[in-house]
Amino acid sequence: MQDLKPINSPDSLFHDGNPATGELGTIVAADWLNGVQSAAQELLTVIKNSGQTLDSRRQDQLLQAIQSIAWGGNSKPTTLTGYGIAVASQAEAEAGTDNVKAMTPLRVEQALNAAGLSGYAKNIASGSLQTVRPNGLYHVDAFGQVSGAPEKNNGMLLTNFLSDKWGSQVYWMWGGATYEQRLQDGNWQPWIKLLKTGQQSTLADYGITDGASKTDLQKAVNDLVAGAPGALNTLQELAAALGNDQNFAATITNQLAGKASKATTLAGYGIGDAQTKTQSDARYFQRIARFTSNGQFTVPDGVTRIYVSGCGGGGGGGGSGASSASVMAAGGGGGAGNNVMRQDYPVRPGQVLNIVIGGAGSGGLGGPKNGATGSAGISGTNGGTTAIAEIGLNLPGGTGGGAGNTNGTWGNGASPGNGGPGMAPGTTGWSGPTTNMCYPGGLGGNSPFGGGGGTGWWYWAGGVSQNGSGFGSGGGGGFAGSDGGGIAGANGAPGVIFIEW
Repeated sequence: MQDLKPINSPDSLFHDGNPATGELGTIVAADWLNGVQSAAQELLTVIKNSGQTLDSRRQDQLLQAIQSIAWGGNSKPTTLTGYGIAVASQAEAEAGTDNVKAMTPLRVEQALNAAGLSGYAKNIASGSLQTVRPNGLYHVDAFGQVSGAPEKNNGMLLTNFLSDKWGSQVYWMWGGATYEQRLQDGNWQPWIKLLKTGQQSTLADYGITDGASKTDLQKAVNDLVAGAPGALNTLQELAAALGNDQNFAATITNQLAGKASKATTLAGYGIGDAQTKTQSDARYFQRIARFTSNGQFTVPDGVTRIYVSGCGGGGGGGGSGASSASVMAAGGGGGAGNNVMRQDYPVRPGQVLNIVIGGAGSGGLGGPKNGATGSAGISGTNGGTTAIAEIGLNLPGGTGGGAGNTNGTWGNGASPGNGGPGMAPGTTGWSGPTTNMCYPGGLGGNSPFGGGGGTGWWYWAGGVSQNGSGFGSGGGGGFAGSDGGGIAGANGAPGVIFIEW
């Protein structure tokens, strides 16, 4: 076969010509074609020499020819010899000295059998077991034929010698016990019984004297668990309870070391951003303050809005006039002070509020006895104004009740005192002819915190007009008697302030 000539092109590949661009196609030289023909002819020769007839319909004839050359025919070899590989003989396999030839499965079996490691053990029919022999498995006839056995009973012997001075061998009696014997520095040691005859079922059967039996282990577990609750009677449950922390004791010790010493105050624990009990009580539990006299209120920490209820002082009732020869006139009731109920106001923490409580209006005195002419009583005074200037709160008091006069007419005594803005006034005192025993004074105006005062009992029985009973209520007017002097009106009630937060 001749070598193929290179293609006469820059990249040694064939190219088509392009008339449009004037590019020429690659010229196929005769030398190159002759080389291709030579190579093809040589491949055809390989196929023909393999005994095949050329067939244009097949594409595997060259492959068949190559297999025939490699394998000596059209089929793959099935033996080592078919591939030309030399195989050891039985004698060479049993001797185990050749390190070149291959081993078939049969030769491997023969070699193992020769070493006593195959399916059949080598037989020891005479002599002594205290002899260094090739390592392997042996059948022993110990019924008087072979000496040195641990018992006179046939069995199997497995030998394992490192040299003629060191090694060991194990002897299994047929249906019996198992023994071991060691060769130490050329000296045979006594046989040691490893297993008893029959099935081994206890630690003692294996010669173990310091092991814990199942009963021992169960007792130890029972003693360990003792009275532990069901959720903590296994190691897994205990580990889970300790957070699976193998250094639990050290972890707890370190955590305790970071705790403060016992103290009685927040400051004692180094806590500076928490409220004391006094501060907490003031903020969360003592959330309402009442003022019945002038005072100050400091807005607690964290409070930005308060709710205020309160009222001005109630007006005093008017005194009744002293009866004339023809008329008796009772005093009018005092009016109630103005009030506010839970009105909210914005404040600042720490802000000081000055509380002013409106005083009670005083009842007017009765007119002095003046015979047939009679005399007029004195009107009650106005109640005082309740105020908190810092939040713009101003609650005027009620006005005093009017005084009884000598010119009253039947059923129309003294005028009532007016209430504060939005509050009802007291009522009018009664009047009439002196022929009647007496006439009641007007009622004091009622407040959201209690009713106004009235007139109670007859004057000769020690009765007096009544003061206002609720914060900011008006006092009752003095009643008119038959022949004595006028009766004083009652006092109104003072104002009050309630602050909630």
